[in-house]
Amino acid sequence: FGFSTLILFIYLNEEKEYLFGEQDQPAGESILEKGDITATTVIFNVLFFGCSFLLAFSSILVLVGLKNDKRELLIPWISFMLCDVLIEIAHLIYLSFKEKVIFDPIVGFLFTIDFFIMCLNCYCLLCVISQYQDYKQGRGCGRTQMRAEVMLQVMRNEPNGTSLSPPAYQQKNLATSPFVTSNQHTNISTIPEE
Repeated sequence: FGFSTLILFIYLNEEKEYLFGEQDQPAGESILEKGDITATTVIFNVLFFGCSFLLAFSSILVLVGLKNDKRELLIPWISFMLCDVLIEIAHLIYLSFKEKVIFDPIVGFLFTIDFFIMCLNCYCLLCVISQYQDYKQGRGCGRTQMRAEVMLQVMRNEPNGTSLSPPAYQQKNLATSPFVTSNQHTNISTIPEE
């Protein structure tokens, strides 16, 4: 998204005369559209620039949120990515029905690349939403690690400092989780069917 922001900034800088009303038509060209680009294409590029800039910033928030198990920091990225995907779909529909687009091998290749990038963005969006749901249900990475450390300490020592024997640990494990049964001879835990 940082790279996209840079490329779109350069493009919009070339179109600044049109954006400020000093020209009637955009000056740029497009590989997808034969001839001069339309005002609609400029609007799409402005929207893409805004989304790319906001996604680059919110990606930093996602990294901080993942590091600190803060689900609230994932919400901006989810929102902006959803907007980006919707704008991308609208742009593809617009280009598909536009008469100026001629589908030659280069345009077909660009559409294919764009399609796979959009699929990757949708997958990333679903992953971050899933992580948000995990955090909301209290299954964050830090909490999981903390629970594992607590269980390791329970396995090694009782709270008063005495060591647990294997049967005592198994009995304590059964007391904390009624769904798990344990075989004392094989150290295999099973979950009984309901």
